[in-house]
Amino acid sequence: MCAENSPQHSWLEASTADSAQEGQTAALGADDDVAHHFVTFVCHQGRLLELDGCLAGPVDHGPCAPEALLAGTAKVIQEMMAMPAEATLNFSAVGLVSSEEEEVGG
Repeated sequence: MCAENSPQHSWLEASTADSAQEGQTAALGADDDVAHHFVTFVCHQGRLLELDGCLAGPVDHGPCAPEALLAGTAKVIQEMMAMPAEATLNFSAVGLVSSEEEEVGG
């Protein structure tokens, strides 16, 4: 976290203000080619599901218990990263957990 009087805080505040002035991004059409989008993984009814808005439906990655969601998701992402070099894979990952969750590997 940046201290309020630090140069990083001033830069972040100015950048945020500039972005806010730009307005909303135009919505893409259903048939538009999308290079970057959001994908999420959920444990639903005992199955690890990948929800990708560019696909017709969820991708079932097999059995999943809620406490194994992180490990199962990590395995799927590792498999994606091991794809052939001609496949392009650019992504960021964010995990949302309650404050009661244990540390990974803990």
